[in-house]
Amino acid sequence: LAMFFVLAKLIQITYKNLFPETRGQDELFPVKPELKMLGAAILVNIGTTIGVFFFIIPGIWFAIIHMLTQEIIVLEGCRVMEAMSRSRQLMAGNIWRLAPYCFFWPLAIGIGVSIVFGIVAVICYAMAGMVFHGGAAGKMMTPIFAAAFTLIYFALGLTIKTLTVRAYVHLMHSSGN
Repeated sequence: LAMFFVLAKLIQITYKNLFPETRGQDELFPVKPELKMLGAAILVNIGTTIGVFFFIIPGIWFAIIHMLTQEIIVLEGCRVMEAMSRSRQLMAGNIWRLAPYCFFWPLAIGIGVSIVFGIVAVICYAMAGMVFHGGAAGKMMTPIFAAAFTLIYFALGLTIKTLTVRAYVHLMHSSGN
């Protein structure tokens, strides 16, 4: 829930930065959307997993058409199923314009960061192996790399999430809402 609290605040801050006139209006956003966001994340992840089971493409499609669900929950205060439906409506006809910014670029950046992180991890592990003999290097370095990997991807995910907020705002304004 702490992650969804941070994510909700990030979505709100991004929206307020896009529209400075809303900065002092906290009543625009629903109170405590974290549980709804958790429910939405679970449903979207289950749907994506089931879709991936059926030849990968349906899972990617499901993830893309529901990528605005969290933003809708935070900014519109909808329930989970309403937000998923609203995401599908907003994405209809706009998938190919928005998918590169909200899905393919983050995927490419994530792969790039993984490669760089992997190279650095191997170098550090090899250096620790020279200093510590036996399995001591692995026992010492594994938790350090796991923590660093988690923090890097959490920060990267939150940074990339601002792209979906911008996509949501763009769709809302282009549709006249």
